[in-house]
Amino acid sequence: MMKKFGCFFLILLCINPVFAGIQEVIIIPFSHLDIGFTATPQEVSEQYATLFDGLLEILRKLPDYSFTVESFWQFQQWLRNASKEELEKIKTYVQQGRLEFTANFANMHTGFQNELTLYETVAYPIRKLKKLGIDVQVCMQDDVPGFTADLPDILADLGIKYLIIGLNDKFSNVLTLPGPSHIFYWEGPRGGRVLTYVTKRSYMEGILIRSAAELEQIVSETEKSGYKYNVLPLLAASDNGGYEPGVMALIRLARTYYEKLRVTVSTPSAFFKKIERDYGNSFPTYKGDWSGWWEITKTGCPYSSGVVRWGQDALEDLLKTGTISINNPYYDAIVEKLLLFTEHTASCGAGWPGLFTLEQTEISNKTVVEYAANAYSLLMKFLRSTFLRKEDAIPVFCRSNKPIKTTLKVPVILQGDHVGTIAVNDQQFKAWSFSEPSTDTYEPFAQGLKARVVLKPGLNYLQIGDFRKCNFSRTKMRIIENDFYRIELNADLTFDVFDKELGTLVLKSAGRVTRRFTGKNNESPPLILNADNVIVTNYPGEKILEIDFSKGSVIKTIRITLPIGEKVFYFDCFVDKRYLPHVSYNYHSVNYFVAFPLVNVQSVSYQGPCTIVNNPFEFPSVRPNEISINGLLIGHAHSHACVIASREAFMVETTRDEGGGLKVNFHLLRHYSEMAAKSEGVVQLSSVEPGTPNILRFSFFFTSLREPDLKLAQEFLHPPIVIVPSN
Repeated sequence: MMKKFGCFFLILLCINPVFAGIQEVIIIPFSHLDIGFTATPQEVSEQYATLFDGLLEILRKLPDYSFTVESFWQFQQWLRNASKEELEKIKTYVQQGRLEFTANFANMHTGFQNELTLYETVAYPIRKLKKLGIDVQVCMQDDVPGFTADLPDILADLGIKYLIIGLNDKFSNVLTLPGPSHIFYWEGPRGGRVLTYVTKRSYMEGILIRSAAELEQIVSETEKSGYKYNVLPLLAASDNGGYEPGVMALIRLARTYYEKLRVTVSTPSAFFKKIERDYGNSFPTYKGDWSGWWEITKTGCPYSSGVVRWGQDALEDLLKTGTISINNPYYDAIVEKLLLFTEHTASCGAGWPGLFTLEQTEISNKTVVEYAANAYSLLMKFLRSTFLRKEDAIPVFCRSNKPIKTTLKVPVILQGDHVGTIAVNDQQFKAWSFSEPSTDTYEPFAQGLKARVVLKPGLNYLQIGDFRKCNFSRTKMRIIENDFYRIELNADLTFDVFDKELGTLVLKSAGRVTRRFTGKNNESPPLILNADNVIVTNYPGEKILEIDFSKGSVIKTIRITLPIGEKVFYFDCFVDKRYLPHVSYNYHSVNYFVAFPLVNVQSVSYQGPCTIVNNPFEFPSVRPNEISINGLLIGHAHSHACVIASREAFMVETTRDEGGGLKVNFHLLRHYSEMAAKSEGVVQLSSVEPGTPNILRFSFFFTSLREPDLKLAQEFLHPPIVIVPSN
């Protein structure tokens, strides 16, 4: 009989314990970081520079209080002037488990990032804290409603086991899992897993509960929603609120008697370790992407967003080729500026109603532009200091890891048409003159010589050979073609593309520009554009169809470039900011889109920060109307695939036309005219993205093949860098 009872108890010990509902609430105090939103970035920095002085005193006086440093940037502001004694106090509280640091630079727009900046969001704070002797186990992300599918892989690569998320889900209602609280393994495309806790009640849930009775009601509602675990974390923070919200939660909720509930103040790792101890690994697993919800704010600073997208890719290429190391002082300086721009409140616009004065808004917009500009200037300064210019030779950095044939543009002051030669590594290539309506980081030169050249990986040297004046053939035509494509301009100035190799139309009525006021979200009328000129120019290596529009038009120029002998074409749209319409405050902002209607395409996949997303709906969440892509999108048809790449545009929406065809709309920009200022009411903004060019360039690549090939698209997104003197 005793043996039977012994076996029975042994079986019980092997079964995961079943608890009678939530027995413990762990309140997790922290300060939610917005580098902006409540005040200018400079003012927020000053606030965190003194926060930890008061926090150390609070921890000393309140032995039942704990605090979590949500974002490393918060600590960084104080750390610059901290003494050794103060730092030792910090480390003592870390060792006691009363102070926890997370592997999080800030709360990020992860869909906007590339692999490098996504990695450094986690790696940068780990690296800095490790030097101080502080280890981290948890990553924290708050406020943003969704995140890229690649995040779990990055966390797993860096040894981070836990992820805690306080969603701001009231605007988007993103997460479709029932109930407000969820624990699951989130698995990345490469198989990396992180134990994840998400609350849809937001990071402010612990300070919105005002009494013990309310807390007991929340616990009861959470149990009824299907939450089946014995411990519930409760996030207690406000926007740049410091440690005070957590102190109030301690006094109001944790120092109260509960008949059947234990309430403590602790840290995220304390929660995760308890939940793992009690439940092992018996949690559901989810995969997939749920990013793109708030990344759209970056379209309010389109030029700067293009600078940062170029910068994060260029830095990644420099790192992969061994040109820069993470120990180089330039590396962290550039990374920090890129991360500051990809932080979730870093965007140019009108600010949240009533929080900023007009002056604060303009300071904030200027600061965001400077993040991008400083990242670019630091990167170019590094390149100039690394690659010395030889006599009569210009250094060119090829970002590929193998030899490639690519387009190279060299700055030369020319008037009129010219042909000549460019020598790269002593090999001669035919060149022809070019001129651009505007420049950006991808196309940094307004005029010069252009050629298709062969580059070896890393450093190359070019020399400009002899060149002479000539006259290129220019005709008033509406058709250009090569061996692969026939492109015809329609009467409404859209264009159709016929693929000769596939024998089918692949784009119909492409290039249509529409605008949409945010306050009238369902209306997207096309712009009525009047062409001043439609000209086809025949260059030695390409044909260009260019449409110039009448003065006063928002769209200055549209250009279609068709290389000779290659199955690709390029589309450029030049937008003149000076003619953007005035947008009244009740309409909020105006958005511009350009359309690429794909013929017979059934589905699309897109490049995320690290991997291609083939199933946008895999994760149990609602997807936004516009998704964020890292440069390229693939349209899948039965007989072929279309690859579209974009350098400057990164938000894309897909819609169906009446015939079921798939139309891809690229979001070019968002423009604001007015803001609701703190003391002045509705006032007019000056330049929303100060110090940037009036004419914006948006560049696109297109090819259609039987099977998708991303090589040429990647070349387009990672053009060689010609390193000229700073003047």
